[in-house]
Amino acid sequence: FVELVINDKYFGEKKPQIPRIIYKVTEDATQTEELIAGEIDMVAGEIDPDKLETAKESGMIDFYQYPRAGYGYMKFNCQEAPTNDKLVRKAILYAFNRKGFVDTFFKGLAKTQDVSLPQVSWAYTKELQEKLISYDYNPEKAGELLDQAGWLMGDDGFRYKDGEKLTIQWITIADMEMYEMIAGLFSENCKQAGIDLQVSMMDFNSLITKAYDEREGFNMYSMAVNYYTPDPSDQYASWHSKFDIAGGENTAQFRNELNDKLLEEGRREFDPEKAKKIYEEWAINFNEEIPLIVVYANLYSDMLNNRVKGYQPSAIYNWSHDIVNMYIEN
Repeated sequence: FVELVINDKYFGEKKPQIPRIIYKVTEDATQTEELIAGEIDMVAGEIDPDKLETAKESGMIDFYQYPRAGYGYMKFNCQEAPTNDKLVRKAILYAFNRKGFVDTFFKGLAKTQDVSLPQVSWAYTKELQEKLISYDYNPEKAGELLDQAGWLMGDDGFRYKDGEKLTIQWITIADMEMYEMIAGLFSENCKQAGIDLQVSMMDFNSLITKAYDEREGFNMYSMAVNYYTPDPSDQYASWHSKFDIAGGENTAQFRNELNDKLLEEGRREFDPEKAKKIYEEWAINFNEEIPLIVVYANLYSDMLNNRVKGYQPSAIYNWSHDIVNMYIEN
């Protein structure tokens, strides 16, 4: 744990009111019970509907909910066959029943989306959303695209091209209920489409090494991201081809001239309305090339013992920013 006390030399006009804060690691399986028992006062960023319901039943907890400035994703390796073909990437997206997973796991506390902009970005407008391809679950469309790409269904229920079976290597995080649920549904969806999905579950550090440093030997990997501003210029480091290097953020190894051009223009444009148009064009191109699947864009819920008052979080302004406004009611 880390214990924090008030800094008497803090520069702000408003001074902190809580004299001592202990920030500690808790077990995910027991932290809701610890909160209800009064052993801890706050759990930030909860996404599990069952835990939220358990906390609500206690009558001792206040809830603060806001959209996540990020999402959970599956990222394609755009340089590894067969996901170097965007028809295959699109087919996989159509074949995956994302909404079925989101509705089952999040129970109304998340949605799907079809571009990598976070839902709180000022560039993620209603007008843009209406112009994007909506990759809703459509097994027939998935089959059409795979046929078009030359992957034809064999007698054994799998697709083949030039004698090679359509096999996708997917790496994901082990020992997490959410990813285990995704793996079961995604595997079944791929099988129905004639895709042989090979699932490798590994610890987080091994996944990071594979995706960021080795950058080969897989077609897709799963992870999640949070952004810390609503500015779409954050997409530059994630998707510009100059960051397709060992250790770089462009782990999809996505290389596209129009993508690079628009990201560069967006960073240089200071007029918000002109910038919005540039990022709209960028998002439409991204949505067409589809180097990433946004699996879920969820809500976050911060749970506080109701003796803690003054809290006013948002997607960008979380508890660590707002601690100066919080106080304990005796």
